[in-house]
Amino acid sequence: MQLPMDFGFISESNESTVKIEPGTEMNTTIFEVSNDRIRFKTSAEFAGCLYFLGEDDANQLATSFPRIGTKVFLENYCGGIR
Repeated sequence: MQLPMDFGFISESNESTVKIEPGTEMNTTIFEVSNDRIRFKTSAEFAGCLYFLGEDDANQLATSFPRIGTKVFLENYCGGIR
């Protein structure tokens, strides 16, 4: 199985510090978490889900952020990770 990202970031190094930064994106309050190798973004206004996961600006999650809406294949799923 080939993953689009290298998932060795979880525990390879303890040199990076975790940063949590509040902010706004598309008129929505967000929190961005980064350890200098991977970052994710979450928002309580977006059903409390992670809506962004990536190493750079490419989002690995299929979300409809900032608009909460359902996906065709799952009625109550708005994307991201709960």
